[in-house]
Amino acid sequence: MSDDGFPADRLNRIVEAIETIEESLGILVQKQRVSREEYRADSDSRDIVERRFVKMTDSD
Repeated sequence: MSDDGFPADRLNRIVEAIETIEESLGILVQKQRVSREEYRADSDSRDIVERRFVKMTDSD
């Protein structure tokens, strides 16, 4: 890395990743209110939770 500072494109990718993680965490917090039985019975909720975890781990 040079002394020119942080490259703008890299900084933008980091900011976008953080925004994705923040959004996903907000949705996951809402899904915490769902009971285990409701979660198991609701495939949409399971899909949302699983997708949000994937998005957070893929944020790079």
